Amino acid sequence: MNVHSSVFDAKIAKVKRDGMYRPQVIQTPENFVKCFNTCLFTNLIHSTFSASYLSKHPCSCGKPSQERCHGIGEERGVLLQRVLGRFVFPVTLEDIVCAFLEEHKRTGFRLQCSACHKKETRPQPDLTRPQPDLSPTSARPDPTSGLTFDVSVPEN
Repeated sequence: MNVHSSVFDAKIAKVKRDGMYRPQVIQTPENFVKCFNTCLFTNLIHSTFSASYLSKHPCSCGKPSQERCHGIGEERGVLLQRVLGRFVFPVTLEDIVCAFLEEHKRTGFRLQCSACHKKETRPQPDLTRPQPDLSPTSARPDPTSGLTFDVSVPEN
């Protein structure tokens, strides 16, 4: 037995429990993305842009690149979903992989140092505009509907 057998056993149990690799996951684009986005397609990008490749392409700030950055709104899962929308299932994995790589050529994909990558954030909402009230007490029924419900929180 391998010294890491218990780790393999735990992973096997998790895979069976979660069911994410069952055959039906490839029947819809959404399930395909959920299943393969964080394994196959992450590894594909990491192996394509290896550490030795990164070392030859510094970040725009001049520091060594360490991160493969898809960009806000162009995350790996978003690109994969976009690509899958062009296919009619069934489709070969090879076609999906090639289209996924091709899609990267139309994005702002870049190599960055960790510091610059961490600075990249989603745009913040414009706080000068009125924001919707999302508090639990704001969920009141239409008074003309005749419906009522209790939104109070029980005390412990």
